[in-house]
Amino acid sequence: MIKWGIIAPGAIANAFAKEVNNTKEGIFSSVYGRNEYRTKEFAKKYNIEKYYTNIDDFLSDDNIDAVYIATPHNYHMNYAKKCIEAKKHILCEKPFSYNFKTGQEVLELAKENNIFIMEALWTLFLPAVNQAKKWIKEGKIGKVKLITANFGFKSEYNVNSRLYNPNLAGGALLDVGIYPILFSNYISNGFPKEIKASAEYTNTNVDESDIINLKYEDGILASLTCSIAVDYIMKMLMKSI
Repeated sequence: MIKWGIIAPGAIANAFAKEVNNTKEGIFSSVYGRNEYRTKEFAKKYNIEKYYTNIDDFLSDDNIDAVYIATPHNYHMNYAKKCIEAKKHILCEKPFSYNFKTGQEVLELAKENNIFIMEALWTLFLPAVNQAKKWIKEGKIGKVKLITANFGFKSEYNVNSRLYNPNLAGGALLDVGIYPILFSNYISNGFPKEIKASAEYTNTNVDESDIINLKYEDGILASLTCSIAVDYIMKMLMKSI
């Protein structure tokens, strides 16, 4: 039984809390938030025994096995480092980091301290995706040659929202583009050798929509799109020979 602590009782943390309460593998120990009223109400809603408004007090709680980090993107790595230093295992909301260098530093720190750390990306746990991966490995559907995937939704333009604020690591790529990219890399068994991309930017200088073309070592091509300005019928497709 994993005893969970939650950092940031926002919308995505509510979704996480509902699902954990439907399992037999986890229970909530405590929650941390900067706003006392919201944090207290969150704890009450999900029958969480303790709540904190001081991060050091939260991480000093010996009754926490693992921490779910649900803050805006730009805070992920700072809180991850604090959790590692406190010897707490980590499930970090996507995107894991807003850049490669910082992400690598945190991964190395976790490895040095024998701390489990994982990005909360549901794509790899979808039964359909894993079944497709299995069939590809077994050669049942041929050799993959082309991947197309998209993910997007129409959001309200608000310069102060996390989606449109560059200081909160906003933008389509970090918020939803990671889904088709991860799917493409997963199906292709690696990282692309060529990347070509184009984006439409907002007045706040974050990417609103992106088109990404990838080429992998074994010749697989991928055409990916993402947006926070356009509603998509979300699809992940593969073509094989």
